[in-house]
Amino acid sequence: MNRLGKGEIIKSTGDGLLMIFSDPVAAIECALMIQREFMHEELLKLRLGMDMGEVKQVLEQKSRDIFGIKVSAASRITEAADGGHIL
Repeated sequence: MNRLGKGEIIKSTGDGLLMIFSDPVAAIECALMIQREFMHEELLKLRLGMDMGEVKQVLEQKSRDIFGIKVSAASRITEAADGGHIL
């Protein structure tokens, strides 16, 4: 769970995170909070992308992952964002 208690980090993708939220407002609030915390960093500009919709969850022994068109869309949206922006 994140600090707002409404999101969950599913996995780290190297220099990124994949998170899910059950509430779209909580996802936006979290994205804004993250950007505010890094706003004054000169050398590090974060880019965040999100999409809304159903995903497929896969549970394996000790790990969990999500798949689906919305996961792929969020990844592409993130790639399109400039540093310091949320799309």
